[in-house]
Amino acid sequence: MLMSGAQRVYAYSLQLALVIFPFSTAWVYYESMIGGVKWQYGTLLWYASEAVLVVCVMSCCLFLYTNHIRGKQVRFRWTKERLFVLSLAGLCAYLYGRSFFTVYPDIALQQSVHMLEAVLFFFCTLLSPLENRTLIRALVLGAIFQAGLGVAQFFLQNTWSSTLLGTSAHLAAEVGSSVVVAESERWLRAYGTLSHPNVFGGYLVLMLLLFLYIRSKAQNFTDIFNVRYQILNYLLIILLTVGVFVSFSRSAWIALFLGLLFLSFRSKQSKKHIVSIFTVICTFAILCGLLWPLITTRLGAKTLNERQSISERVSGNAEAIELAGENMLFGMGPGHYTVTLMQKDSSRPIWEYQPVHNVLLLVLVEIGVVGVLLFVLCSLLFVKTFQISFVDGVFFVPFVPLLLFDHYLWSSLVGLFVVGACIALFCRYKKVNTIA
Repeated sequence: MLMSGAQRVYAYSLQLALVIFPFSTAWVYYESMIGGVKWQYGTLLWYASEAVLVVCVMSCCLFLYTNHIRGKQVRFRWTKERLFVLSLAGLCAYLYGRSFFTVYPDIALQQSVHMLEAVLFFFCTLLSPLENRTLIRALVLGAIFQAGLGVAQFFLQNTWSSTLLGTSAHLAAEVGSSVVVAESERWLRAYGTLSHPNVFGGYLVLMLLLFLYIRSKAQNFTDIFNVRYQILNYLLIILLTVGVFVSFSRSAWIALFLGLLFLSFRSKQSKKHIVSIFTVICTFAILCGLLWPLITTRLGAKTLNERQSISERVSGNAEAIELAGENMLFGMGPGHYTVTLMQKDSSRPIWEYQPVHNVLLLVLVEIGVVGVLLFVLCSLLFVKTFQISFVDGVFFVPFVPLLLFDHYLWSSLVGLFVVGACIALFCRYKKVNTIA
């Protein structure tokens, strides 16, 4: 089928966005320094993926107008779909309006824009005329690059600084690098092109589970008897599993095994998908055997690093509950969690001011009860619009540990984008059970 100019731009820009959104390539137009040290959460920047998204949204609007609106009489009536869109618009409007009544409006506006962009990314992916298989190929291509780079970083024990990829140099011996300490030896965790190994692990585990989920939903594969095709699929599964492992992200590991449990439940009649799940488990088990001292360190909390990490999360949750009570109704403002911490206690080193590692508490502190109620309304209308059953809802279980034990699904553009992409593809595959 021939594509129009707008449709071509829409197709190519969306595929590019799906590939590059995990990259940290950005133009920093304001860098905040406190005591001579960079304040990460006060930095204002424009990601390359945002520029691609602008093109994608504009071409999407032109495509929808040309193919679905132009020349037709549009009669407005209330539908569940329109109410869902209106609820998302209301949430974004609330965040935008709340931003002007904060200590640093620029920081709040950046977070509000990121939320709006994630919503637009969701709709661009959901409404795309491209085949599902094409969209998945783009997402998986980005995940392959990240996993390959992360595995190389771990085994070389080094990351490289690159403006093009948006990466920074990290060495295991450097203070501030994310490491696992076992038997007095420091092992650098994999970053990929992302800001932290936890973000890297969370991104990869969601991509892996989404890929396995789509394989479980497919009723016919055109290449089912193609041996090379099947080998390539299993090699991809192994690579993504290794990537998740070398992130040494405990929340990502929990999400992985919750996801596998869910997939086992859905795919118990399919030998093909049981083999896929078995491949993940075997790969993870082999790596555990090879790197057992690192596993016991990471899970056993035997070292100072691990005990400190757990202690910081526990105290951070208690601190967040206290902060939530100070402005329960409207919150402190989008992106203002660390700002509030500094206002309460300015004596800490700058790197200690981080968002609480719990998205639920972070959202409550930043946008208050009003914002949370708007989120609940959006969620209820989403369930109603896409007819999400209890069994379908189990798809979102792997998100739970990522939400409860970290903050990047709300605090970072990558986290918001990965949620938008996963939910959009889930909705598409809920209606179409075959890979075109």
